[in-house]
Amino acid sequence: MRRFLALTFILGCCLASGQDVDTGGEAPNMITSLAGQFFSGDFVNYNVFLNGIYDSRNQTLQTGNVNAGGIGVGGGVALSKNFERSTISLNYRGEYRYYASGFEGSGTNQYLSLLYSYRFSPRWSLSFDATGGIIFYDSPYYNSVPGGGVVTNPFSRETRFLQAGTFVTYQQTRRLSYVLGGNFIMNRYSFQGAIGSTGGILSASVVYKLTARTTVGGTFSHNNFYYQNDVGTSLIDGGYVNVKHIFGRGWEAYVSGGATRVHSQGVIRQPVEVVIPNGQTIIGYVVGPYDTIKFVPTVEGGLRHNFRRLSVGASAGHGVNPGNGTYLTSSHTFFGGSVSHPLGRQAVISGNVNYARLNSIASTISRQYSQNFINAGYSRVLMPHLSAHVTYTYSRYGNFFSYNGVVDNRLTFGIAYSSKSIPFTLF
Repeated sequence: MRRFLALTFILGCCLASGQDVDTGGEAPNMITSLAGQFFSGDFVNYNVFLNGIYDSRNQTLQTGNVNAGGIGVGGGVALSKNFERSTISLNYRGEYRYYASGFEGSGTNQYLSLLYSYRFSPRWSLSFDATGGIIFYDSPYYNSVPGGGVVTNPFSRETRFLQAGTFVTYQQTRRLSYVLGGNFIMNRYSFQGAIGSTGGILSASVVYKLTARTTVGGTFSHNNFYYQNDVGTSLIDGGYVNVKHIFGRGWEAYVSGGATRVHSQGVIRQPVEVVIPNGQTIIGYVVGPYDTIKFVPTVEGGLRHNFRRLSVGASAGHGVNPGNGTYLTSSHTFFGGSVSHPLGRQAVISGNVNYARLNSIASTISRQYSQNFINAGYSRVLMPHLSAHVTYTYSRYGNFFSYNGVVDNRLTFGIAYSSKSIPFTLF
């Protein structure tokens, strides 16, 4: 409970931004909320739910196959409000999940996303956005933004993340504007020997509106990342060109490209399995200093569509990521997408996919590591304010040094009460 209150307090005071090193691309801010597909303008919707859960195995590399059932109970709130000069959107979801003892007990899933913007004058505006939470045996993360995001660790049953930022925009003319911003990023993991990361990003952008539908710009960013246990630091600088275009009815696309210079130094520690003389297997580490400078081609593109009954979002790219608690600063290839389609006002079908691949920049002993998640869900209103839902989740952690990859198949089903009579979903 104290951890829950502390996280809520921090997220209420701090505001956050994207997880990947900023390419300056104008990625769509998708605080995805099912309520947002059923209501336009201002709305408030809250819910509580009770789930039954079945997993084919524990989602860590150090545990053998364990079939386990569990229960989850929680709730959330989604709201959007427009004022004369400002807009605020909030989406929170919290869950307490209990598994049988063979599945290493219980934990909490939490997710909070906040967006606030304020216009001081016709030329000056300020924006804040925040994302944070706790991921417990789950894909990253509830209502995830497609594209680069938090990369969970294959040895950790829990990932905690906080991303906070603010941006100031000055509009010199109807076409030309400037954006200055700063972000804070923090990742923490729960297994012994985990290496959390803390970092900051400063960025400056020039944005020019060519037409009513096409915007171009350029961005420079400077990033510092520091790792726990004094194992290393990274200085990351990049320059990028950005283009955004609106086409058709309700379609928006963006692309960003450039190069990133990374200077990483410290002491690398990579886990390996070691068999001692009595035949017992224990975890050892390959340790060595590093001081590496690399240039990483950086590109990202995305697409979104919000029109009547269909909501689609997708993005893909290659850039730099602070790592996953074992791999430190890494080149990061990613793909993410989500889709939802209401079936009248009584049902909805939705799904998302998230793929990430890391290659360590910090070490000559690095190997490629990947993870991917697929979700598909269906929900229907049974009676006013009460709905039922079912979700299938496929999770895969790839091979990691001497550890074989693992796959978990999860089935979640339950009922939910909502303040509005809309279907309930996990997305």
